[in-house]
Amino acid sequence: MDGRTIATVRILGEEYRIQGDSDSEEISRLAAYVDQALRQLMEASPISDPKRLAVIASVNIAQQLFRERKEAAALLEKVGERIERLTDKVDGALEETTWDEAPAAVGSRKA
Repeated sequence: MDGRTIATVRILGEEYRIQGDSDSEEISRLAAYVDQALRQLMEASPISDPKRLAVIASVNIAQQLFRERKEAAALLEKVGERIERLTDKVDGALEETTWDEAPAAVGSRKA
C-alpha cells in the first residue's frame, strides 16, 4: 500500500469508501462536515436532486475555503508588516549604538 488510508463514511445515509492521505479520523471528520453542509442545504432549499445539492454544497464549501484563504492572507500580510516594523526598530537601535559603547555597557554593572 502507498500510505493512503481508506475510510468508510456515511453521507446523507449513503455509505462511501474514501481513500486519502489523511488518517481515517480526519477523513471521517471531513465527511461529517460535507454531510452537515448537505443536510443544512436540504433544509433551507426546495432542491431535492442529490446531484444539484452536491454541486451547490461544493460551491458553498469552496466559497468558505476562499474566504478563509483571503482572511489568512490578510493576517499573514499584517504579521509581515509588523515583523518589518520591528526589524526596522531593532536595526535603528543597533545603528544608534556604536561598537565602542557596547563593551562598556556590557561590562559596567552596579553591585
